[in-house]
Order: sequence, then C-alpha cells, then structure tokens
Amino acid sequence: MQSWMIAFPLLVALGCGSTYGTIPSNHIVMVNTEGHPVDPTGNTSCDKPDTPLCNGDHNFLVEYPILTNEQYIEYLRTFTKNLESGKTCGDTLGTKSYLEQMRSKGATPKILIFLHGGLNTQTGSVERAAELCKRIADEGSYPIFINWQSSLFPSYGNHLLHIRQGEDWRGGPISKLGGYLSSPIYFAGDVTRALVRAPIATFFQIRNDLETVPAIRPALSLWASDLSIAQESAYTALCQRSSSSSSSSEALKEYAEILEKQDSKCEIHGIDPDHELAGLTLSAGLDEREPFEKTWAFAKYILTLPTKLVTAPIIDAGGTSAWSVMLRSVSQLFHYDNEQHTHNNVTHSHHNDDNYKSSGALSLFFQKLEKVVCLPTSDSEPCPNTNGWEITLVGHSTGAIIIHHILREFENLPIKNIVYMGAASSIRDYQETVFPYLRKKNTPRTDSQSNTDQTTQEPTRVFHLMLHEAAESGEWLWGTVDPFPRGSLLVWLDNFLSHPLSKEDRTLGRFTNFITTVHHTPPSLRQYIHIQKFGVGDSVDAPKKHGDFSQKLRFWDSTCWKQPWPAQHECYLEDGHYE
Repeated sequence: MQSWMIAFPLLVALGCGSTYGTIPSNHIVMVNTEGHPVDPTGNTSCDKPDTPLCNGDHNFLVEYPILTNEQYIEYLRTFTKNLESGKTCGDTLGTKSYLEQMRSKGATPKILIFLHGGLNTQTGSVERAAELCKRIADEGSYPIFINWQSSLFPSYGNHLLHIRQGEDWRGGPISKLGGYLSSPIYFAGDVTRALVRAPIATFFQIRNDLETVPAIRPALSLWASDLSIAQESAYTALCQRSSSSSSSSEALKEYAEILEKQDSKCEIHGIDPDHELAGLTLSAGLDEREPFEKTWAFAKYILTLPTKLVTAPIIDAGGTSAWSVMLRSVSQLFHYDNEQHTHNNVTHSHHNDDNYKSSGALSLFFQKLEKVVCLPTSDSEPCPNTNGWEITLVGHSTGAIIIHHILREFENLPIKNIVYMGAASSIRDYQETVFPYLRKKNTPRTDSQSNTDQTTQEPTRVFHLMLHEAAESGEWLWGTVDPFPRGSLLVWLDNFLSHPLSKEDRTLGRFTNFITTVHHTPPSLRQYIHIQKFGVGDSVDAPKKHGDFSQKLRFWDSTCWKQPWPAQHECYLEDGHYE
C-alpha cells in the first residue's frame, strides 16, 4: 500500500501537465461521470489570482475540479452573457459582439453545439475545443462544446466500485464501504461472464469478419444477414435516384454487381416508383479498395487471429459494464439523482431553478440557454427568437443519445439542423424522438385570427453521416497493429456491448441497420432527412473510421454533410483538423 501511495504521485508527475493555450471557457460546458459540473480551464498547476477557475495545465491522470453550485451558476451567467453581448473564442479584434457582427453583415446568428461520443478523455475533449473554437467561429457560428466524461477506465471503475443496480453508493459511508467490499465480487462476475460468453463473443466476431470477405457475399442471403438485406434495400433506394447524380449511378452499379442485377433497368426487378423506399435523399460512396489493400487486411487478420479470439470475451465482459455506466452518465447530465433530498424535493421547498442537483448540470445549462435565445416568451409564442438564432446540433457516436434528450426536453429551441455522425443511439430512440419532433417543428402553425400559416423558422433537417459498410465492419483500432476484434464501436455495440432484441434496438449510425429500417420513416418527413454513406479505400477522401468524424471531418461546415463536396474543400483532412 505504501509503495502505491508513493507511485501514484510519481505517475501524476510523469503524466505532466499539457498546455492548450487559453481555454475558451465561454464556449465549454463540462460535466464529470458523476454528473457534477467541472472547471475546464485546468486541473494542475492552477493559477487563481482573481477567479475561481483553475487556469492551469491539463493532466490526463487528474480529475478536473468540481464546481460548487454557486460557482456553476456564476459560470453559466458569464457564459450566457457572452452569448448575448460578447465575442467568440477570445476574439480581441474590433469592438462588436458576435451578435452585432452578424447584424452588420446581414447574416443569421448561428449556434453550433458539438456533443462528442464515448471513449473520450477529459483532456482530449478540452484540447479539441481549444483547437477548433476559433476555426468554427471564423466561419460564422458561435461554437458550444458539451464535454462529458466518457472515457473507458473511469466508467469501468465506477461499475466496479460505486454503481450498484442504478444506485450510486458513494452517498453514505456504509454504502461506500459496501461498494469497495463488493468490488471483488463484481470483478469475478465480469471474469466469469468473459469465460462463459467466450463462444458467443467468438461466434459474433467471426460472423462479422466473414461479412467483409467478398467471396462470402453471395451466400449472405442464406444467412439472413443484415448486410445482404441492406444491400438490397440500398439498391432499391438508389434505383429511385439513378438519374439524379453521377455518384448515385456509380453506387447503383456497385450494388447491382454485388447482387447480380442489371443496374440500367431497375424496373425489370419489380421496383415501383411509389415504393416505400422512394423519396429518400441518399448519397452512397463507393468501395474503392485496391486488391493489395484487401490482401494486406486479410494477412494482418490471419496473423492476429489468436489475439482477437482472446480479447473478444474480455471486451464483451468489461466493455458491457463500462457501456452501461456511460449510459448512466448521459442520464445524469439531465436527471441528477445522487442527492435524493434535493432531487426529489422531500423537504417540500419550491423547485430550485438555480441548483443543478434538482435537475442536472446540462439540463440547467439548456434552461439558461433557452431563456437567452427565446426571450421574451409567452403562452402563445414559447420561443419568439427575436434575434433570429439558428441552432445546429452535431452529435458523434454516443452524443446522439444526448441530442435526443435535448430534443425531448427543450423542444422550443430554434434547432435548424440535427447532424448525426456514426450515431450510437438505438434506431428506436431515434424514431420515437425525432419523428414526433419533425412533425411538430415542420408543420406550419395556423394563426387563429388571420387563418394563415405561420412558421417561425426554416424547416428542421436531419443529416445522417455514416461509414461504408466495409469500413464499419473491417475497422481496426490502430493504424498498423490489429490485435482486437475488427469493427467500429457501433459493431462492438451490436455484437458485444448491448443486447438488442430487434433491429430497432441496434445502432442508428450503421448503414446496414439504418437502411433496413428506414422504410419506417413517414413519407411526409423524408424530404427533411438526408443520408450520406461515405466510401472506403485508401484513396477515398472521406471518413473511413469511427473516430474520423470528430477528428478529420469538417463537421461544422454544412457543405460537408453531404456529397459531392465543393471542388475546393477541406471537408476531410487525413492528418486531422486538430492535433
């Protein structure tokens, strides 16, 4: 024990603090895995001359300091004041605020809210915000980064030590001790799960890998494979758009070759122009892998097959527990329940709108944001939006689940664009949240006096950005080393980490899942939904891995949400848009 107490400070010191420059705290809302708001300006070597914020360095081994409720209220007050009358990302040029600049240009003021996915470290999310804030602001949007603690080890640690059947046992000294004492039992349970489920994990790993082999594709229909059904569905949808663009025509030819159909005569296959897949706005990238790429991928797979067979059960056991805690962390952002006396109002006091513990840290932030954007409100007009704000929500991976919370609980916000990048939410969650939202937002209101249609904003549109099915299933974690089961995080979720009971319970961001359930989209809403599946291959200038969406794609630029991209673009940078 004494050696560990000596070693830990040494590890912290060796982890060393990184400096990310001036942290744009007026553009970051940051919450830890317990649901507490934290200070994003630093966690080591703090310098606090006249502010409660750290303004120090950033060490990935150290937790960021928790803000008291009073500090968080002041943080949000400064945050929203800057949105109303301040500048963006530390801009020191000129005297005009962001709103004044937009008005002088005759431009629409835009808020872009980015919600990162799971498996992000706290320091990594802060670094991203520091790197991208000014770039996004320079293109006309006011960026807001929602940073929530979602890294693997803190999530698994909470599962092991603190979370018991939905309850956080850190609330009392006896329960806290009980969490520690029961942790060996939970760990033993995970080990047992890994051993017992090893055949299942291995089976689904091999099944996924076989689907990436072109020679196996003709037999997929005998397997009732989602990939086979997805290919048929994509071909059917593309038949409706074969004359609309060259990219659609090329994708149609690719699917026709796979399915052994005649691409130029869709009608002979019984496809009706009034088919339920008609009307979809679908753009599909191509499989442009060269033979040597496929050969190298196959050789690497065979060489590392033993490690894949060993690690698949471990990921199945430990990853499942960590994923469950990540979902709990998302819930805590909006419904904090660690202090029952405050949250459940058992003291019979009035609900405190200025206490994040009576709702949630992120819930309180959006309440404040709604007041700034929507005031003055009335019963007849819940969000007049006199400044003409437009909000874009961009969610990567698990960030899609947070988007759905926002849509359900803050539906009056003037949200124009909803952008999913490899969404890790379930299809069911998407359908039950977004379809009613679009119906309400995009249906013109009727003025009772003038009997005329009134709309407060442009229609809300949804953009689905997805990897090619071959890239999704064949992704390996690192560039040169390939020790773990192949597949993106979404593949792991479908195969290991979650337990879907139907296709609607599988992940939204996988093209093979989405295209086979997209027929449930009401015809009246299809005009508002855009589907972009990128291509695959070393020569493809587009995301090829799950992590590429938030690092290599210019996600804040609306011209990069669907292809073809502009001739002179930087929509995708192989080296990334930030370090």
